[in-house]
Amino acid sequence: MLDPGRYFAEAIYFLQYTLAQILWAVDRAVLSIAVIAESVNSWVTENVGYFVELLVNALSAPLGGMFILALTALGFWYALNNVVPTGRWVDPSKLFTYGLIAFFFFSSPIVVIDQMEDLRQSLNAGIDQALIDGAAGDIFDTSMNGTDTGLPGAIPDVNSDGVVGSFDLVAAFMAVSNLDELDSSEFPVDFEAAYFPFGDPAGIDLSDEADQELAKALASDGIERLFFALVAIPTAIAEHFLRLALTGVAMFLYLGVPIAMLFAFFIYTQAFLGAYLRQFINLLIETFLSVIIAAIMIGLLAAAAQQGIGLFIGASIITLIVLLWRIKSALKLAAAAFDLFGGAVLTGGAGGMDVVNMGKQAVAGTVSLAGAALTGGATMALGGAVLTSASALQADGRSNGAYLGTDPAKTDGRVRQLRTIAGYTLGRSETIRHAV
Repeated sequence: MLDPGRYFAEAIYFLQYTLAQILWAVDRAVLSIAVIAESVNSWVTENVGYFVELLVNALSAPLGGMFILALTALGFWYALNNVVPTGRWVDPSKLFTYGLIAFFFFSSPIVVIDQMEDLRQSLNAGIDQALIDGAAGDIFDTSMNGTDTGLPGAIPDVNSDGVVGSFDLVAAFMAVSNLDELDSSEFPVDFEAAYFPFGDPAGIDLSDEADQELAKALASDGIERLFFALVAIPTAIAEHFLRLALTGVAMFLYLGVPIAMLFAFFIYTQAFLGAYLRQFINLLIETFLSVIIAAIMIGLLAAAAQQGIGLFIGASIITLIVLLWRIKSALKLAAAAFDLFGGAVLTGGAGGMDVVNMGKQAVAGTVSLAGAALTGGATMALGGAVLTSASALQADGRSNGAYLGTDPAKTDGRVRQLRTIAGYTLGRSETIRHAV
């Protein structure tokens, strides 16, 4: 005898099962982004020391050459300063200090990087497990229709990263117990047992009217979980991208330190290494603040989940906004580290072209000075020297005193004075008069 109610219920169950499979495919694909971000983060953390070691091996010979050049320049300065007062190019005390730091770093870079990473990772302590354990039991009891049984038990560390965070909360929300289930197109075992206990629609038998109602109700609750998980998953992605952004900052700083040490022996380029050290301190502060804020927000997320799916989803959105704010701050730090790695002096905001322009002006001034001196144009030589000083002072002003340590607020006035002196001096030069 035909049973229209049975066939209708099985058709509805088939549609629910198909929709749930589509949602599960989307959920696991999106959640896998967080897994990929964490994998990249782990790989960079584990291998950055070897990258630095390769860079150090390539720069060992230039470092020795720069140190010898600094010692030679210091000797020339002592000899020349006894004859004519001359600006110092090398600070003896800092040459000794930076020399020890550089040779220690270049002799064992992996040890230094490992110690710095241990310090950074110690700040990333994660979430107190007791906080999450307190949310066990009916933490995700949606009870929207009075049929959701919830997911009892403590929240597992699904991605095995040593931290129970938003990823594990979302995974528990979908009853994912390990990453292997996330890779499978089939429903997680616990999820299927809770929401689709009747199995695949191909072999289902809903001849009993009670089974018909139960199958449709449980499938509906399962679909609700998979749908609302799409709202919570971005929070897990944001948390892992925050860690990746902070690791990226550390990578740029670690790779830039050996390059900065090459120029740490000279007064005009010591700002590079100091900027790197300040940036690493900023990184530690940013990491500490981000971990504390993330811990508070994920604790709020766990507490909200105890009250049902509505508060859990709402808390997920709030947590996502806060994490995006921290990611923005971390990306600013990463941009500064990248700019510093690319050759800009962070303290003054001067880029590599400012350094190049200053170098061109200094070289041009030196050439004109030497040429004038050789041809007997002493007045012209003096004027050229004053113009060179004005150009260097102007370039230093654009970098907020990062090179020469001058007061940027007084730069324009001093440049005008020097140019006035240069104009007066050059005007008295016979060579210039004949040229005009």
